[in-house]
Amino acid sequence: PKDAFHKFDTDSSGDIDEDEFFHLLQSVGIKGSEEYQERLFRKYAKSRSKTIDYNGFKSAWLLLGNPKQELIERGVDNLPKFATRYQLVRLLENTLDDEERLDALAKAEADRYQRLRDCKQVREQYIQKAKARAGLELGAALDALGQVYVLGKGAHGQFSGTPKQEMSTPSFQ
Repeated sequence: PKDAFHKFDTDSSGDIDEDEFFHLLQSVGIKGSEEYQERLFRKYAKSRSKTIDYNGFKSAWLLLGNPKQELIERGVDNLPKFATRYQLVRLLENTLDDEERLDALAKAEADRYQRLRDCKQVREQYIQKAKARAGLELGAALDALGQVYVLGKGAHGQFSGTPKQEMSTPSFQ
């Protein structure tokens, strides 16, 4: 029912107003006088707000829909052969509660995984910055000591040329 709720909550307010509710009744084929539709709306609407929240919508959906068909579509096996409508509605309600609980757990796990990925990405950026800083600090420290060093291309790219094959000079030989 959450998908249906969001489908009919056309203004994305998180509640279904009277016009959205009447549109919902027409689309699911529930016919009746305007007075009957208003009575249905008032039955499930939150007091004083003139809107129906998700829990009210779920109650209306359970009682106005076809619980046996919904249970079959959800893959519930072993339906009682001689179950009353009330029993089917309660079974469907329990099934929906289980589905919503599992959806909430899956969403929480996905959010946790996303936070872990974000944290890992930030840590990797810090590591890259630390490595770059360590290279600069090492170069500065060795320069301060007057040492000759060759680490890669050098702190300022001064060793980026090709190495010489013959290291001796004619005067040295």
